[in-house]
Amino acid sequence: NNGGALQIFAALAGTGGYPSLFWRTQAAGGWTTWREFAPTDSPALTGSPTAPTPSVVDSSNRIATMSALWNVLGTYNIGTLAPVALVLTSNSDWAKPGGWSGYINVGASKANGVTVPLDSGGGSPGYGMWCITGRRDNSNGYSGIFTDYSNGKTWTASAAVGGNGPVFTELLTADSPVFKGTPKGPTPDTNTAGNQLVTQDFVRNWARKFIGVGVGVSASTYSVNPAQNGCWFNITSPNAIVALPAATTVIDGTTFLFRNAAGNASITLTVPSGNIITGVSGPTLVLGPYEMIELAASGTSYWGVNRCSMMQLARVDSPALIGTPTTSTPAPGDASKQIINAEFLRSELSRMKSIIRFTANGNWTCPDGVTTVWVSASAGGGGGGSGGGLSQQ
Repeated sequence: NNGGALQIFAALAGTGGYPSLFWRTQAAGGWTTWREFAPTDSPALTGSPTAPTPSVVDSSNRIATMSALWNVLGTYNIGTLAPVALVLTSNSDWAKPGGWSGYINVGASKANGVTVPLDSGGGSPGYGMWCITGRRDNSNGYSGIFTDYSNGKTWTASAAVGGNGPVFTELLTADSPVFKGTPKGPTPDTNTAGNQLVTQDFVRNWARKFIGVGVGVSASTYSVNPAQNGCWFNITSPNAIVALPAATTVIDGTTFLFRNAAGNASITLTVPSGNIITGVSGPTLVLGPYEMIELAASGTSYWGVNRCSMMQLARVDSPALIGTPTTSTPAPGDASKQIINAEFLRSELSRMKSIIRFTANGNWTCPDGVTTVWVSASAGGGGGGSGGGLSQQ
């Protein structure tokens, strides 16, 4: 065809008893050199044979090339070639059969709808290494580890079914971990000192010891539960009877605070055993109107550690004082906004309006600050004498 030709030569006594086939072609420049056909059974290739390069996760019996070898070694950071970043096309790619490690292009894989690891802030890495660490079989459950090379973040992952995307769980570093979700931990004892992490229960229990939790009591009878230790009770029912738990059922030092807010009525505290000790002891204690008491458990009894009466506090804006309020006495002549008292009023009136009576000749000095002086004078002759008069100097 157009001056070309093909020649085939067969050597009947070839290697291994098979005929050897050779071929050459003719073109305008002449014949090419003879080339040998390779048999399909155990060919002995020469020169520099090439083949298509398989993927790094290809586990078939395809011929591997130098590029394929270096790519696989590169995923383990062996050799000098940069590893090929594999783009996953579906979640089943995470579970390649046979167990594998791969350098994953997470960003491009995520764009294909593939499940990818997310950090505590909701972000995903760009690239990273994925390694299957355990597998049930080639088509079912597996587990693995993913590492983000850019920042060292690590996730564990697992899937019950090979076709499902793995469920990733981020592992936190010991240095400044950032938790998410609902992290939990053991609750330390409230008397524990140190740098152990605390929980909500610890904060609540600790606060109860110093602040307490308010419990309203409006019934005529009420039984305190041992679990209410550290609480304070606001009792508004007149003549109410409040029963405490036996002191032996709570930890020594446990406290309960009771406040009688039942108006001008008393309330009664009782214990099933032991005593309530407040100078006198007995199984009952009567709180008068507006009286408060804090009881602490000790052994078989409760001890009164604080007892006082409540007082209403005055408002800053227009207080309505009752009883006999007192205040300090301002200095004489004080013209400030300080509140005055009866003592100041009497002394000022006495100072500003003094009554001086002369029954004989005399002098009187006007006090500082006095601007008006009233004078009344009368005199009469006695025994034929004549009346005197007033003079100003």
